[in-house]
Amino acid sequence: MLKKAIFNMTIEFGPIVVFSILVDQTSFFVATGWFVALTALSLVVAFVERGSFALFPFIVALSVIGFGAMTLYFHNPFYFIFKDTFYNATFGILIFIYLWRGVPILKPLFRDTFAMTDEGWFILTKRWGVMFLLLAICNEIVRGMITPEQWAVYKIITVFITAIFGFYQFTLSKKYRLPDASPWGMRM
Repeated sequence: MLKKAIFNMTIEFGPIVVFSILVDQTSFFVATGWFVALTALSLVVAFVERGSFALFPFIVALSVIGFGAMTLYFHNPFYFIFKDTFYNATFGILIFIYLWRGVPILKPLFRDTFAMTDEGWFILTKRWGVMFLLLAICNEIVRGMITPEQWAVYKIITVFITAIFGFYQFTLSKKYRLPDASPWGMRM
């Protein structure tokens, strides 16, 4: 299980760690090129390992590749930095549209991971909707005030904050877990 967790963490966070190191050692554009390449490689490795793509990481990876390619082609960091505003705002808005329609959209995306009551799914979905919108707003504010290299540091900080927020959600899955779930509301 530890090997699997390390493997998943490497696939999920490896490209952003390499990006942050390379921005400091080379340039924003070289780091972006590596980020795009490593993200594409992570997609392939994850597909070979799992036999399918997890939807949410797949969408995020496509945005990294697409906006990263535009950044490199136009030699303009705007595209790569704006990517965070775009996909966070898109996810946040979509989450609230689905909630307005009475659908906790995270449930079908993560039902194989979490075993929670519908009330838990609605709370989890609202929390992530707010988080995505806050990330989009903060990125829009910050991107106009700092250099691309400073943004790379900001990006690492937001990844860290998002990871902490994500781990905190286990308290929710624990509280609203189904009887057949693990003590933390996970499917076994």
